[in-house]
Amino acid sequence: MKEVTLALDQGTSVSKCVVFDEALTPIRQYHSSVPLILGKNGEIEQSPEEILNSAITVIKRAIGSLRPGERIRSLGISNQRETFLIWDRHTGKPVHNAIMWEDRRTDLFCHELRMKHGKAIKDKTGLIPDAYFSGSKIRWLLKKDGDLIKKGKKGDAIFGTVDTWLLWNLTGGRIHATDHTNASRTMLFNINSLEWDADLLDLMEVPHEMLPELQESSSHYGNTSLQILGVEIPVTALIGDQQASVLGHSLNENGDTKVTYGSGAFLVQNTGSHRVRSERLLETLLFSGHGERLYALEGPVFWAGKLIDFIAELTGSGKEELYGANPARIFNSFPPAVIVPSIEGTGAPYWENITSGTVFGLRAMTNRQNLMDSALASIALQINDIVEELDSIGRKPREIMVDGGLAMNRQFLGFQSAVMDIPVKIGMEPQLVTARGAACAASGYNHCSRPAYQELKVEPPELKKEDIELLIRLWKRAVSRSIEFYTTITKENIDFSQRSIPRK
Repeated sequence: MKEVTLALDQGTSVSKCVVFDEALTPIRQYHSSVPLILGKNGEIEQSPEEILNSAITVIKRAIGSLRPGERIRSLGISNQRETFLIWDRHTGKPVHNAIMWEDRRTDLFCHELRMKHGKAIKDKTGLIPDAYFSGSKIRWLLKKDGDLIKKGKKGDAIFGTVDTWLLWNLTGGRIHATDHTNASRTMLFNINSLEWDADLLDLMEVPHEMLPELQESSSHYGNTSLQILGVEIPVTALIGDQQASVLGHSLNENGDTKVTYGSGAFLVQNTGSHRVRSERLLETLLFSGHGERLYALEGPVFWAGKLIDFIAELTGSGKEELYGANPARIFNSFPPAVIVPSIEGTGAPYWENITSGTVFGLRAMTNRQNLMDSALASIALQINDIVEELDSIGRKPREIMVDGGLAMNRQFLGFQSAVMDIPVKIGMEPQLVTARGAACAASGYNHCSRPAYQELKVEPPELKKEDIELLIRLWKRAVSRSIEFYTTITKENIDFSQRSIPRK
């Protein structure tokens, strides 16, 4: 009998279930999209039912694909980490749409948090107070509905990140739990003690009774319900998607680094069994299992694939233009158009949340291909900012593994390598790395070996060093000017929506 492992990778826009063999090689995969719900004031949400239905759909397809002699050993779940839900413990019905990690509705509160409690929060959580994390938005939702906080204090209304929501439903409402990596992204969890932190719960006004049980990432959570999936499968891992991709690359050593280019871009570096402090990067849990814990440094870029989709929609570009885009072409018309895509905050290492997107250098001859090339360049330049921050604390990577949708564009990866002056490597199926990490955790982790096919080195283009250095200086100046512009609006309390428009 051949044992296979199922990995459910529930991402921002797609739920994916991948079947892995005993060597953790992907043999089949199934996808189902999950649309966003965009509010008129910039809210970004998803339907809890659509998240769940998409997950059940792809798991059932994977189960139905089993061949004679194959048996499912276990299921591992990776997920979009900061997105969260609150639902009724007794009925299982959500009280609100899932509020997404990109949603910025608590920016102003988080700015105040950073000024008053930033150091204390960083010491406990490893996080810089930001609307990216779920804690402040849980508070917002509870304050919006007075009855909800009363239900929360009784344990009748319960909270969970997407992994918890899926686990609850796949087990027929029997298990309310999360793992340490997802808990570490709530701004309510102490990454030193691996416990929910009473002081942070008081600060965010979140009742402890709402919170899920904490377990290690690699752990037996329980079995799926026969009524839900038609089969009982042991759920043996929950893990955040970015942590899962580190495991998927088998980056087991202190200093190993990866970048995932998905809806956002996320650089994560393994720092081993101890926290490494960084003022402008996040410190987070990488993995926990069998009594072992690993930490990481992380730098998120909030708009990566989403930026490309945004520009494609604005300009009517197709996918062929995306994969044909080449950021090295911006040197053909120097100085280039420079895009600062801080549409939902700037992310690491700037952490300026009251900003918006800016384009410098628009000219009469600028076309949509120029914008697409410049958008890819901006993603690479933001990742380079994070690498510079690592370098400032003596942790510049020797090489970087990459995955995600944008990693399919080799010209982009070559440009990224040239800007950082660091070798980049890619696998043959970069879109499956996160799922492989979930399968690795579900199989007991044990330092899963790196697949041989992930040793393809990306060759950077031949660019003049002085041109790259000038571009980096222009980029930093552009970011500074963008932040200055929106800081001025905030300081002067300008609200253009209340101003009359002059008539001719």
